[in-house]
Amino acid sequence: MKKPKGLIQRGGTYYLKARVPSDLIGAFGKEQWYYSLKTRDYSEAVKRLNLERVKIDTAIDSKRKKLDATTFSSPLNILEFDEYHLQRMVLIWFHQLEEKTSYEDQKFLDDDDPKRRSVAEV
Repeated sequence: MKKPKGLIQRGGTYYLKARVPSDLIGAFGKEQWYYSLKTRDYSEAVKRLNLERVKIDTAIDSKRKKLDATTFSSPLNILEFDEYHLQRMVLIWFHQLEEKTSYEDQKFLDDDDPKRRSVAEV
């Protein structure tokens, strides 16, 4: 019988070793889980391993749902944004407005430039 993935034995005691998904390492604060299954019996370790895997899968699903809930689903709902993101949006908007205004001002100034001659004058 093949040993289940993630089941390791150290000093006679069985442990579960599992990787944290790469997109959740920051959320969990670690790269892998390492749990003692608190048994030296192989068949009991396999049962506990499966139970721990269910707990890990539940924790992963829960963390992903929590992270998905904090992402902004609709840019029109301002209540979903925190203060930092609102300030950031306003700064970006002002920057874009400033660029647009300076471009239009420059275009306006170029049209009224007395040094500039029209094609008809040449």
